[in-house]
Amino acid sequence: MSRATLSARISLGRVGLIGLCAMLAMILAACGGGGGGGEGGPHVLHVLLVNHSKQDANITYSGGEALSSSEDKLPVPSCRAGVIDYPLKDPFTLSVNDKVAVDSATVTGGVPNNGESDVVVEVDLAADGSLTNPLIRAGSRISKPATLGICL
Repeated sequence: MSRATLSARISLGRVGLIGLCAMLAMILAACGGGGGGGEGGPHVLHVLLVNHSKQDANITYSGGEALSSSEDKLPVPSCRAGVIDYPLKDPFTLSVNDKVAVDSATVTGGVPNNGESDVVVEVDLAADGSLTNPLIRAGSRISKPATLGICL
């Protein structure tokens, strides 16, 4: 292999590596680079409550009042879903209509990311007033179910 060919291959290798690094930098910049939202700042507990019951549902949270930036307001009406945000403070207790849905001290494995990121809790209030086992995970994205499908 001639010296010119070897030099060309090394240059192309460097260009490919630089291109790969640039592409990764763009992806990290676009995604924020933080794996659960709120990296470095105050973290948020995002609560999705799906109310299948015939009465309005109230949420009680030991960590403080609902944030004004919440998508919805309390109470969550019958046959509707609501997303209510709270400042994340661990340990915490989250109740729906005075029934404990989540006690962070009893969550298997603890609060996701040790409370160092935003956390999502999804709770269903059944037609009979009982609560399903809530889902708790790191993150900030929540999709509400279609209203028509909540109380069939």
